[in-house]
Amino acid sequence: MYPILFKIGHITIYSYGVMIATAFLIALWVATKEARRKGIDPNLVSNFAIYAMIFGILGARLAYILFFDFNYYLNHPLQILAIRQGGLVLYGGIVGGILAGIWFIKRHKLKFRSEEHT
Repeated sequence: MYPILFKIGHITIYSYGVMIATAFLIALWVATKEARRKGIDPNLVSNFAIYAMIFGILGARLAYILFFDFNYYLNHPLQILAIRQGGLVLYGGIVGGILAGIWFIKRHKLKFRSEEHT
């Protein structure tokens, strides 16, 4: 796999980012299709996906900062925003996504589990 797919001026398109974006869009498409099938408003699923993505990225970055190089970021706080230079952690993203789910369910007064068991 080529790490860099192409460049447009100063913008670099990385294959890893394209794969993540593609996976996100496919998952969103499947989730909205399933929501329609189960009688759930697909806009609710789309709205949640945006929050989950944001919380996931924040959680992934926060975990990297806390567990891998906390002292560096303490001394260089502006570098916290430089995620294009690396520094995201999978488990931080998962925790961020779960927290987004809990927040979203409470905010919209949704049930955690549906009554249907199929």
